[in-house]
Amino acid sequence: MIRVVILTLVGMTGCVSPTPKSDRDLLCRDIQWNLECARSVQATWLAHRPDLVWRQDQTLSIRLRDGRVITRRDRSEEETAEGFHNAVGQQNNLFTFSDYLDELGYVVVERHYYEGQEFEVVQLKSGTSWLVDDTPIFSPGREHIATVLNAQYDDCFSHLHIWAIGTRGLEEDFVYKPEQWPLLEAVWRSPAALTCTA
Repeated sequence: MIRVVILTLVGMTGCVSPTPKSDRDLLCRDIQWNLECARSVQATWLAHRPDLVWRQDQTLSIRLRDGRVITRRDRSEEETAEGFHNAVGQQNNLFTFSDYLDELGYVVVERHYYEGQEFEVVQLKSGTSWLVDDTPIFSPGREHIATVLNAQYDDCFSHLHIWAIGTRGLEEDFVYKPEQWPLLEAVWRSPAALTCTA
C-alpha cells in the first residue's frame, strides 16, 4: 500500500518555476557505487571552478566570498576516532564537493563514511555549515530545502526535515517522523507544498 502525505507550508511565497534538474543522474548513469558517482560529480566541479574548489592529496579546499579558504581533510581508519572496522583499508571519512548554488551563496559537500553518508551545506559568506541527513532537495524559488532520511533499524527511523534558507543560513522549519512506515522520496509541488511517498 502506498501512502501519500502532502505537506503545505503556510505563508510562503516565491517563484513557481521548477528547480533545475541536477546533472548528477547524467554523470552517474553508468556508475554503480555512490562514492564513485560522488567522485564523478566532484571531478566536474574541479574542472569547471578551480577558483572555487580544488583538491590536493587528501584535502578538499573551498574559497569563501571574502577570500578565506576552508578545508575538509579525508581521514583514514586509523585517524577516525570511532574506529569503524574496514578490512580493505579504505578511508572512513571522505569528503567530495557536490554542488554550487551561486545565486544563494552556498556549496554542498558530501561526507562519506564506512556505511552511509551525510551532506554539509556551507554558506560562502560566513563559512558556517549545517549537516543534513541526505541530498538537499531545493524548492522552486530556492527558499527551502527538504531532506529525507530513509532508515528503519534500531533506534533510527525515517524522517523528513524542511529547512528555511534565510540570510543567516539554514533554519529548521519542520520535522515529520512517520511511526510505522519508511519515507521513500520527497517532491516539491510548489514553493509551499511538498509530497512524500512511502
